[in-house]
Amino acid sequence: MLLQPRYIALDSAHLIQWADARVSAHAPRRAEARRFELWLERHGYVPLLSLHHIAEMANHAVEAVAAGRLRFLAGLPLVAWIGAPPQGGAGTVVTLIAEEVRAACTAPQASRSEVRDLAKPRLIQAGAGTRMLGAAPEAWLALRPVFAAEAEQARKVVAFTRVGTVDISKKPMAELLNSRLRRGEDLRRQLDLMTGTYAASIAQRADRRIADPDAMAAAFMGDVAAMASPLPETAAELVLRALATQGVTADDITPTSTIGDMLDLGLFRAQLRIAAEAAGVSPSEALLHVQPERIPSWSLVQALQRHLPDLPEREGGELNDTYLACLAAYADVTLVDKRTWEGVRRLRAKAPELAALLGRVERLPRFEQLAAVLGE
Repeated sequence: MLLQPRYIALDSAHLIQWADARVSAHAPRRAEARRFELWLERHGYVPLLSLHHIAEMANHAVEAVAAGRLRFLAGLPLVAWIGAPPQGGAGTVVTLIAEEVRAACTAPQASRSEVRDLAKPRLIQAGAGTRMLGAAPEAWLALRPVFAAEAEQARKVVAFTRVGTVDISKKPMAELLNSRLRRGEDLRRQLDLMTGTYAASIAQRADRRIADPDAMAAAFMGDVAAMASPLPETAAELVLRALATQGVTADDITPTSTIGDMLDLGLFRAQLRIAAEAAGVSPSEALLHVQPERIPSWSLVQALQRHLPDLPEREGGELNDTYLACLAAYADVTLVDKRTWEGVRRLRAKAPELAALLGRVERLPRFEQLAAVLGE
């Protein structure tokens, strides 16, 4: 048994390469997979996985290929995964944040790095691949429709939050609260204009797998209109009503608050409620003791979103890549794609205190190059 294992969080692409090499028709590829496995064992590295990895392994268009990749994971003799007790099954970034929230509530004075250190022993489970996936890994194939729906939702989230079509984040809240409400035909024209703007932006810059940008934009703006109905007397009433659904009140707004500040706070509090319930902590206790800057994974997701390069196409996979990068706070080595690596590089330069949470982060085209990159 490894007394002090070193955790290595592989990118999903590298896991897939490794799995495919294992069953390759070409002997040299199979040999590369075997050499990699011996290298991991010799240097005490244990692959660290999450449900995000499993979903991507299972999401291949050909079910037989997906089944083979799941069997590969189940066949690993030793693997670690994010999965808090008592269930201990493979978890997601929500699992990370839930355990960090639990730790922050248990130790209200703990710093961000101390919260990470308190959460880590409960978060990382280890054992054979069959303990993570079960004795019949093919059973996970039943979740393929769920994984596909989540991938589609990720494309939608990125399309509306990271393409930058309508950016009012730096606008002062006071200006929004004192603005004039549009009504009737004036409102309809504005909604139509915004729908067209979103549709054009999605078609030009969002994930190419989005089949109907017009329909997606129309559905989104329809939801916005429904949320605003019935229209109150003033813009302030409408804004405060929307913020209240995420746990933000007028008392949270300061003279210097921007729209982006309040949207971030609302998103945090909405996710805090989910994480608290998952951790068995009362939402009121979490709200009392937990500030956004004390939660490592939340801080990393928000910072990476700001620092990722603005590429011509913003793919849905960007969301998962950001979540997987959070493993860098718990792993000794984390492999990421080129875009995420650049985001981490910028993060290290712009936010060194947050970056200090991270282990080594590397990018490489092929899994078999890892030994050379690490110099071991």
